[in-house]
Amino acid sequence: MGIQISQDTLHKFETSLESIRPLNAKDLIRREELGSELNFAVAENDFELAINLFKGLSAIDITRVPEEKIKDIINAMSSFLVQINSIRTFKASEGVDRRIELIDSFSRNYTSWFNIISPIVAYCTKAGTDYDALQRKAREALETFTNLQSTAAEEIKLNQQKIEETLAAVRKAAAEVGVTQHTTNFSDAATNFSKEKELWMKVICTTLFIIIVYSFAAFWWCPIKLNEPYFYHFLQSALPRFTGLIALFYFLVIASRNYRAQAHNYIVNKNKQNALSTFETFVKASDNDEIKNAVLLQTTKAIFSNSPSGYLKNESDDDSPTQIIEIVKDVSKLAKP
Repeated sequence: MGIQISQDTLHKFETSLESIRPLNAKDLIRREELGSELNFAVAENDFELAINLFKGLSAIDITRVPEEKIKDIINAMSSFLVQINSIRTFKASEGVDRRIELIDSFSRNYTSWFNIISPIVAYCTKAGTDYDALQRKAREALETFTNLQSTAAEEIKLNQQKIEETLAAVRKAAAEVGVTQHTTNFSDAATNFSKEKELWMKVICTTLFIIIVYSFAAFWWCPIKLNEPYFYHFLQSALPRFTGLIALFYFLVIASRNYRAQAHNYIVNKNKQNALSTFETFVKASDNDEIKNAVLLQTTKAIFSNSPSGYLKNESDDDSPTQIIEIVKDVSKLAKP
């Protein structure tokens, strides 16, 4: 409960405070009216401090202050408003000395105004502060922050676990995709060689058809007529025919070689594709490292060696019985107790 204060005192306080609230330090400078020599720009900072000092009374509960102190405040506000009014009504005709007198008087009075008002504003501000409530809010804020920190730590731990699981899955998928990618490479190569093989087969068939047609056409529709000298006329008629046939047979041989090469490459890449596509199946089917090593050995051999296809000359089987024996030895170790 506040101190009992007369209505007249409260009215005077509120009336003076209402006159101070709209004040602005920049409005007191009056540059346009007084010019650069007589304006109050040098005192702008003092005006600002004094106005803010008196406006601070609006934020306090004045009923906490004894009536005598309030009357002192009212007198200080009256003195302040008189000073403000003198500055507002100052005319250039009053001269520089009057201007300097007003500025000095305002600066001197600021100290007395400050001594009267600042202790009261400080006291009322402190008295109006609920420190218990602030302490409770601080404790609540600390508890909330602690809970949030604990929750965040749990979420970070959970997210870290999810990240590790995801990373492991990504690594596994990357390894599988890597094998699949290499399988795709061999599959694409085998498909290209198969197309080339079919193309050269068509060339061979076309060349054979041309040779047959050419031979029958030369025999039936272009017979050789022998006149004396016989040998000269025979060579003259037969040489162009044999030259064309030789060229066609030579082209047939080249086409056959290219066909065999493409067929060989197709079979080799198809074997490599099959080796890689079945590698994961055989490896995952067993937990034994020796069997995995044996499968890996044979898969590597299938990839980096050229297995015989039957289409090339002088092909030999690179698989030696020693390698098969080594695989059998590794597998036989599993049967031993």
